[in-house]
Amino acid sequence: MTRERSRLLRAAAVGAVLATAGAGGELGAQRGGYTPAHYYRLVGVGDVAVAPNGAYVAFTVTTVVELENRRHREVWLQPLAGGRPSGDPFRVTAVNQESSGPRWSPDGSLLAFSSSRGDDPNPIWFIRMDRPAGEAFHIEGVDAPPVWSPDGSQIAFVKAPEDDEEEDSGPAGRRGWIAPDAVSRTLDGERFDGRVITSIRYKRDGRLSFQPHYMTQTKRQIMVVDAAGGTPRQITRLSFNAGGPVWSEDGRLIFFTGDEREDDELDSENTGDIWAVDPRGGAVRRLTSNPGSESAPTVSPDGGSLAFLSTPARGEQTDLLVAELGPDGHFRGQPRNLTSAWDLRPGAPHWAPDGSFVLFSAGIDGDSHLFRAADGQPVEQVTRGERRLSSFSFSEDGDVMAFTATDAVTPAELYLGSPDGSTEQKVTGFNDDWLSQVTLMPAEELVWSSNDGTEVQGWLVKPVGFTEGGSYPMILKIHGGPHSAYGNTFFPTFHVLSAAGFFVFYTNPRGSSGYGHDFQYATRGAWGIVDREDYLSGVDAALEG
Repeated sequence: MTRERSRLLRAAAVGAVLATAGAGGELGAQRGGYTPAHYYRLVGVGDVAVAPNGAYVAFTVTTVVELENRRHREVWLQPLAGGRPSGDPFRVTAVNQESSGPRWSPDGSLLAFSSSRGDDPNPIWFIRMDRPAGEAFHIEGVDAPPVWSPDGSQIAFVKAPEDDEEEDSGPAGRRGWIAPDAVSRTLDGERFDGRVITSIRYKRDGRLSFQPHYMTQTKRQIMVVDAAGGTPRQITRLSFNAGGPVWSEDGRLIFFTGDEREDDELDSENTGDIWAVDPRGGAVRRLTSNPGSESAPTVSPDGGSLAFLSTPARGEQTDLLVAELGPDGHFRGQPRNLTSAWDLRPGAPHWAPDGSFVLFSAGIDGDSHLFRAADGQPVEQVTRGERRLSSFSFSEDGDVMAFTATDAVTPAELYLGSPDGSTEQKVTGFNDDWLSQVTLMPAEELVWSSNDGTEVQGWLVKPVGFTEGGSYPMILKIHGGPHSAYGNTFFPTFHVLSAAGFFVFYTNPRGSSGYGHDFQYATRGAWGIVDREDYLSGVDAALEG
């Protein structure tokens, strides 16, 4: 590293501290830029769910409660007519309760959502949509996010069965504090307030407290209950967690995911699989094999195929596969790879109504968009633009598509569009008022070649009030991961720094996602080496520009 570069990076680090300390001061206010106070006016939109009949779009709205230093979530509805907004969106859950995760029954008559309310142990609520809504209510036996069978007669969900053993004593419960396989033993487990740790997974990112030993945790199982309510039936008894239940089209099977080696702390392979079970009970069958991990199964409209994601081994390309299903749910022949000639990572699949192609989202060059894949055809990008689209949802007939969109100067809002990407319409404008009152500098794309010729992408945000010929400090932002990516999305912190008088330079060096498999894994065995050169050559490119 040259002395000049070293000084520049040290100055950037110091500048970040100064910007954090002074961004809310007079400089930001005088220039009309984004200040920390604007954080409290920022509204988020997500959890988009289109009703199967296309009559509504449900979504979660997140606001900030400044006085309580917390976020608040509500479920809203946008009525639709002919695939277009009909009237204004409105809140459908209580303003004084936290609510999120809307999902619809197959006929659109019920809207379910999650909301922990007071001492009520059941966080799952339902609202009737085929008559005057009235109060939210419970369905007996459903106390986890519901997954309806195609005919709407049954509900599956995933939950850890109730444990007959009493919780360990102590103010916060001490279950799992003493490892079951511990060699040392305390004389009185109820009085011992320390821990005996034998697992290498005793901590989790972002959490201060220790994790309980995995052997003390009850595994989540597949439950099924009549849609009218009743006592749920536990249909799996697995030694590992079940997840992501999906019904077969005829309702005779439930597909789900699970990793039988999830508690093997020395397992370095991808070993997640897709399984199947009869909702009436019976033997659980594994449909995929190891090594490799399979996830996100979804059944075709005719019930004859299963689309899913597959990663053969750690660090290898993830692809979208389609398997033909036999009458009992087994795979007929080898699954077909729809993305073998495509170098990006597909998201969870969604079938077109006629089963002719599969839709999914993926990151690409700092953006996120919708793509489609079909047998014998190249992957096609459906949506475009320097922005990130997410939370795609579709009506049953495929005529209505809803999603959220954000770019470098616009927080996420709800959009409606045609599934072929030809038209779209912005539906909400929760942030429009305060956005009209601030100056946000656009993110200018910068592409350069690193020392070995590798092309790298980044963005530069100028200071608010920038004047040509002036002298300004610059901050280099580095994302974590490394397999993540900056891009065309709204970063409040970057605009705070811009309002405080800084250039903000953020990049996607090698190791970032959205640029192909080889680029994403170029730092394997060289993390902090090859990507360092991308950062430094990027700083040079920014200074020269």
